[in-house]
Amino acid sequence: AAAAAAAAAAAIDSSSSSSSSSSSSSAARPLLQPPESADDSVHGPIVLNQDCGVDLEAQGVPTIAIIGPSRKGKSVLAGLLAGGDPKLFPQSHSSFQAMTSGTQIVEVPDLLPGVSVRIVDTEGLSHVGRSRSKREAIVRQFLVSTYLTSSWILWLDSEVLSTSFFTMMWLVHDYVIDVLKVKDAAGDRLPRMMYIRTQETEVQQREYVGQFADFASFFEAAMQGHEDGDILRSMFAPDGVHGHALPIWTLQDLEAFEQQTFWSESHDTPFKAAVAQLRERLLNEAIVSPSSSSSSRSVPPLLPSLAALEQ
Repeated sequence: AAAAAAAAAAAIDSSSSSSSSSSSSSAARPLLQPPESADDSVHGPIVLNQDCGVDLEAQGVPTIAIIGPSRKGKSVLAGLLAGGDPKLFPQSHSSFQAMTSGTQIVEVPDLLPGVSVRIVDTEGLSHVGRSRSKREAIVRQFLVSTYLTSSWILWLDSEVLSTSFFTMMWLVHDYVIDVLKVKDAAGDRLPRMMYIRTQETEVQQREYVGQFADFASFFEAAMQGHEDGDILRSMFAPDGVHGHALPIWTLQDLEAFEQQTFWSESHDTPFKAAVAQLRERLLNEAIVSPSSSSSSRSVPPLLPSLAALEQ
């Protein structure tokens, strides 16, 4: 596993350095925003920002979206996946102040040779509920819109298969599967899901060390026995639900990220190795259709384009 992670880090070092420099001047822009309101009562649909910096009519652009509870490191991970520029996504190291509102998007050219990839960072779902009077409708709109336009959906959490995770997935399932009948129409073009336990400690690893090779294997076994496992399997691509763990990131990782040297060869930490392994898998599988040959370059989105979200 260590050798594989090292190989993954080496494989993306060159693309990371080039994408970081090419995207450093273009920060992420708002994509979806809650409807404007004079008070805390939110009514109406979410707003699609026409000036989001990407071609809303473009089809088949690989898109990685990061969702989950507040204060789990979504914006930092988005920046790392996009090449390591800390200025791409707004972020705060405060334990109570959220920086992301709605969803933010950036399209990174040549993140892999010849392939542009969109990275979407989202407002923490616990923050959405708190700041929007816990309006289920607005949370559902954000979740469903993100689901329909993503190749990969990453859920960041400190727990394993948390209650909040399944609560949010049910919101999507009830509308996307039961109302839109997306699964019948999309087949293996459904997005994939990566459940990421973030800031994993050695104490938490004792849940599976000795029984499973890694967190991914442990997660797969937990999914098999979970009473709501079937809803995930119905929502995502065949064999498209996976687990990954990120260890605690250190001050060394933070400083390297802030100095834009996180992906340099001189920076070598367990956290970097875990992110590199994750990044390689996400990028490779985001641009290759599960049912096609490895030469296929992009997976059609469920909707024809981001512009379709207005309909």
